[in-house]
Amino acid sequence: MLTPEQIERIEAFERQGARVLSVYLDLDPTRQVRRSSRIVFEDVVKDARERLEGPARRERLVEHFQETVRGRGRATRGVTPTLEALSIGSVQSLVVSAGVHPDASECSNCRQLWPRSLALCPSCDHPMRTVHDLFHRAVERAHAQAARVEVVHGAAARHLQEACGGLRALQRYR
Repeated sequence: MLTPEQIERIEAFERQGARVLSVYLDLDPTRQVRRSSRIVFEDVVKDARERLEGPARRERLVEHFQETVRGRGRATRGVTPTLEALSIGSVQSLVVSAGVHPDASECSNCRQLWPRSLALCPSCDHPMRTVHDLFHRAVERAHAQAARVEVVHGAAARHLQEACGGLRALQRYR
């Protein structure tokens, strides 16, 4: 440990242009600038990579779901089967088209979601409540089940909307 007298002596050298204290404390300005530049560069590269790979990754995810459905695997296709999977807690991954906000109904008793306006729940005959954004509610349910949620945009969203109403899921089990 340095004594106060030693620190004063080092400060005197600093005032005369010697960089003793800044080197001792690892405050070399050129080294700090290089380190900061490297961090900024790494952040820029990471952001650019995410922007370039993000849409392609989402499109691959939609294609994976299509292949799984064709093979009669664990994927759901369409709003109603996906809502059924959410109601039993079997959703592992949920894929949602961005910008789609359909109205729906939710049972006041069993909390089952239905993609249309209903007065009574088809499952338990209790009154239904109106839900103004079905996909938002589906995302909430998926998060509550610790499912992964992917919101797709652009061409992938249009394709998902046309193919299966904008909502699809991969189930943990069938």
